[in-house]
Amino acid sequence: MKKKLLLFLLLFLSLFSSFSQSIIAGKIVDASDIGIPYADILLLDEEENWTNDRTSSDENGDFELSTKETGKFKISVISIGFEKYESDFFSLTLNKAFDLGTINLEQESFELNDVDVTARRKIQYKREIDRTIIDLETDSSTSGASLLDVLERTPGVIVDRQSQSISMLGKSGVNVMINGKISYMPINALVQYLNGMNADNAKSIELITTPPANFDAEGNAGFINIELKKNPEEGYNGNLTLGNGFGDDRTIQNTSTNFNLNSNSIHMTFNYSLLNNLLPANAELNRSSYETDIPEDIKYTWNRDNHRQVHNLRYSFVYDISEKTEAGFSITGYSNNYKTNGESFNEYSTRPNEIDLLNLVEDNYWKSFQIDSYLAYKFNDEKKISFDFNYLKYLNDQPINYTITSGETSLSQRNLLSKKNSPFDIKAYMIDYEDKILKKVNFSAGLKFIKSDFTNENSLFEENQIVDFFTSTSVLDESVSAVYAQFDTMFNENITFKSGIRFENTQTLVTDQIGNSLVDRNYGNFFPSIFLGYKLNDNNNLNLSFSKRINRPAFTDLAPFVLFFDLDSGIQGNTSLQPSFTDNFQIDYRFKSISISAQYADEKDIMGRFQPKFLENGFLILRPENLDSQKTLSAILNFPIYPANWWDIRFFTTYSYSNLVHNSDQYTLDRNNSNIRFNINNDITLGKDYTLQIFGTYRSRQLFGAYDLLPAGMLNITLQKKTDNFIYTLNAVNILDSNYFRWDSDIPGINLESFGYIDFTPPQIKLNIAYNFGNQNLKSKKVKASDQTKRIKFQGD
Repeated sequence: MKKKLLLFLLLFLSLFSSFSQSIIAGKIVDASDIGIPYADILLLDEEENWTNDRTSSDENGDFELSTKETGKFKISVISIGFEKYESDFFSLTLNKAFDLGTINLEQESFELNDVDVTARRKIQYKREIDRTIIDLETDSSTSGASLLDVLERTPGVIVDRQSQSISMLGKSGVNVMINGKISYMPINALVQYLNGMNADNAKSIELITTPPANFDAEGNAGFINIELKKNPEEGYNGNLTLGNGFGDDRTIQNTSTNFNLNSNSIHMTFNYSLLNNLLPANAELNRSSYETDIPEDIKYTWNRDNHRQVHNLRYSFVYDISEKTEAGFSITGYSNNYKTNGESFNEYSTRPNEIDLLNLVEDNYWKSFQIDSYLAYKFNDEKKISFDFNYLKYLNDQPINYTITSGETSLSQRNLLSKKNSPFDIKAYMIDYEDKILKKVNFSAGLKFIKSDFTNENSLFEENQIVDFFTSTSVLDESVSAVYAQFDTMFNENITFKSGIRFENTQTLVTDQIGNSLVDRNYGNFFPSIFLGYKLNDNNNLNLSFSKRINRPAFTDLAPFVLFFDLDSGIQGNTSLQPSFTDNFQIDYRFKSISISAQYADEKDIMGRFQPKFLENGFLILRPENLDSQKTLSAILNFPIYPANWWDIRFFTTYSYSNLVHNSDQYTLDRNNSNIRFNINNDITLGKDYTLQIFGTYRSRQLFGAYDLLPAGMLNITLQKKTDNFIYTLNAVNILDSNYFRWDSDIPGINLESFGYIDFTPPQIKLNIAYNFGNQNLKSKKVKASDQTKRIKFQGD
């Protein structure tokens, strides 16, 4: 009781003391009205002597300086790369606030080897209570790059172009959003969608590893949100980008256009991009099997001539019906036409003098249409309600012709035709409500219902005769009902708290062509989330968070299909795949511009892709499998280094330790792995509007289910020149040819060893020219976000 009383008295005295002081506030910005972080603000007395009261601006340039001094004072602002600023004298009295407004600092210029160099400072990484924000606006390498390229070199994010997937902090199950809006595209199609979108209009990338309750519970790794540039002002603007690149004697072209129009009540945005990619791919796969009395070593060497053409179209319209009512919609169209001619040379140790030749001709057509609409009504500044409806129509047609010529006899040739057709429809209905209660507490709640209908037709023909073993039709009918409630508040100016609970009920039914049930599930789960932020002072912040997540099986991972390596092995779906659940704990600490994070994730029934399994007939399949559990501990460190006023270095590293445990009827796993990944980004500002960027990334060995992914890295160099309306960018990508997808495995339980590589990213040189027109202070207004998931995936090449 005495301890509680003493604590109360201390709190009371601290509160009383805080009332007996003055607050000096303001915002530090540069000539472009961009906030200058971590500028030093000092208080000087009437004789211009420094007092003991000082502070620093935060990430946005805002500051508050507390003092008990009274009389005449002025402030001095010091920031590297800018001229020193001193205010006029002003009078201070106790218990009164003094707002200095916006303070503009002049950039400091100087001569270096006869080249004019102007300092530039803008925070690139920012930690908020539930996400990390990575700024892209000062990144010259985004010009001419795709959004997938940007994600590929984003710290903590791994893009797997082979399996057409994205993971974050060593975990799969990532949802990708654009302006807070999740596309219902399958992850494989979404990878190509992002690969066709120009990154010039990207403002930032948000990594949300422990999402709050108003986000869908789907996705064990969380969300990646790509924010496009926005800041509505009246007028119009736009840009046009043309690019051409070369790699491995092939070309890659891109073009894109963006147009924004804003008036008092109407906001429109139009985006279109085209990618024409002829870059080839090659691979080598080695497999040793000791399942039979005679061991067999197999080597596959294949090359593919590819032609991928991707069209992306997005139009959004927002209308302010009144001061309280707003309505909007966005339409997204996507088309991906992928054609490949490939050949694979298959060598078998049991037939050392003979080689089988597999010729493959694949036509893969992906098309989708999505419309997102909403109506929002604001009762007042604190209370509002919104209604959303989303609809997606998706088509995928994937015929593959195989011609297999056996080396056993030159006359032995088999012709196979594999067909895969996967149409589906998704409808989502949402209601969200926000209000402020108890003066300082923000409350939000919502309902959501998602209905999915999916058909997956697979067939295999040999010499025009159907092969029943590899032919199937599956139909999925799934609904997800969700309800959530969430509270957030600031206990005081230093402590922020957010907590919520979400309940989701899932009903999944998958049947075959004659109506037999393949999957029939009905389950409900609660998903809590808690966030606590504590601002120790202007330079020190601490965040704690916890969330529970679910990763449901992708629809097409449930549906049977086959993609052949040879007549004895291939890739297939798995109707017995179960959802996985993850508990995520995270702590974040920031000291000025240095950020440290640690996360612990405990995942049950983790879904591993391309896991090996021998069927009863000896056919080896790679398919998604539930592995018992994986525990992952990750530590993240990022900080800037400023060797000179013209040279910024950002260092970002992730260390992960994983333990994977699995017991099955064919093999047992108990694997530990330590993995490190680091990114180093050098920004060098040259004279006459030239910038140079040198970017490098490296990833050590990491777990991939029963496999290990081997080390990989990439080195890129970007040179950029800016004029009033044009931006010229020259990119050298993967110049060391080190960004391979490589793996190996040794699984004693099924007597299988394998290793190999796949190369989708040859060294490239790219030239891009961007033309900007209209009012460049104008940026697009986004259509209201809704948090929907995308779970439909299908096997990429």
